[in-house]
Amino acid sequence: STINQLQVTIKSVDPILKKFHDFPEGPKTCIATIQDVRFDNVSYHFGEKAIFEGFTQTFKKGGKYAITGCSGSGKSTLLNIFLGNLKDYEGKILFGKLESKEIDENSIVSKCAYVGSQTHIYNDTLRNNLTLWNEAITDTQIKKVLERVNLLSFLSRIDEQVSDGSFSEGQKQRIGLIRAFLKGSSVVIFDEATANLDHNNATRIEHLLLSDPNITYITVTHHLIKENEPYFDKIIRLGEA
Repeated sequence: STINQLQVTIKSVDPILKKFHDFPEGPKTCIATIQDVRFDNVSYHFGEKAIFEGFTQTFKKGGKYAITGCSGSGKSTLLNIFLGNLKDYEGKILFGKLESKEIDENSIVSKCAYVGSQTHIYNDTLRNNLTLWNEAITDTQIKKVLERVNLLSFLSRIDEQVSDGSFSEGQKQRIGLIRAFLKGSSVVIFDEATANLDHNNATRIEHLLLSDPNITYITVTHHLIKENEPYFDKIIRLGEA
């Protein structure tokens, strides 16, 4: 029994050891901006299992894309490949003329605002939780974003000490959205980022992104908001023939 448990533990660190093996020997290129991103016949396997195969799609600057599919169809994997977190894919991913494997993934992540379904709350002031200690962000900017996500009441609490228990799940998710808006990135990526919001707030916030021509918006979701579907340039359904 103990040997079986140890075998499972040892096997679980194989992907980590593989990352060390694949660690780049020299410096990689940093990108200044993200324009069009092209996936050309991209496949990804986990062990012998194919997560997805032959995926081809251009995410154009300013475009709006929804990625849907059942659990295990590769939605979050696709986002991690886009962000440069996974390099062991087959095919080509081009940021302009540069292949993703040639690019420092930190420079990709720094240009994107990623919002997931869970938002960590720091034991600090509400202001620092919203701005992530960026002192260049003004109260005027904070107020504008609070209005966008329907949390203007937070303005009176801005210098209050908060913790995880200070907010509901819906409020925490909107704090994650506020961080993304204040970051000012031209690429906004949602991974079930409105799952804990009521329908009206989720629809309103997503429509703000869909109507902004300067933002490249990519959302991964199990449930598309029907009212917003016509505003997407493309709805990508993974796992369908």
